[in-house]
Amino acid sequence: MSLNGRVALMVLGYREQTEQGPVDTWYSSQGEVLKLQNGRIVSTVGLALDWRDVRYQNLPSWPEVTANTQHVFVRVRDQMPKYRFGISEQISFYPIAPPKDAKLAGILADQLRWFEEKVVPSPHGLASARFGLHTHGGVTQVIYGEQCLTESMCIAWQKWPVHL
Repeated sequence: MSLNGRVALMVLGYREQTEQGPVDTWYSSQGEVLKLQNGRIVSTVGLALDWRDVRYQNLPSWPEVTANTQHVFVRVRDQMPKYRFGISEQISFYPIAPPKDAKLAGILADQLRWFEEKVVPSPHGLASARFGLHTHGGVTQVIYGEQCLTESMCIAWQKWPVHL
């Protein structure tokens, strides 16, 4: 994981099975917790600003989005500190060219298929998330992801080691 230039190795604590797919819980040595489901953040703990409970509505599966079309879904989240509950955002999701500034290690950006999410309307004009996907044997998985929790606080993560 990389958070605003600081790199941290995270270990997988456990995988919880849910109806929407498995949730992987990752821990850093500094006590940060990152929960990912299908490559998307569903919870963070220990950051300057945390998304405590993220829910997605009408979220297409990764195989559905591999077509070159735009999708729209809703993200509802709770945020700490100053507890903000039920923040609802409409997200536009679409394919993009491989980015030149991804923080990838051991793999080139053009080896992955890329998608970007933006909050509509975006409060700051920046992408709220980018994902690098790879499909092997009919299984599509997120190899790399970036998520901006605020305009100045972005997290990047990558599967390691990378086996394409």
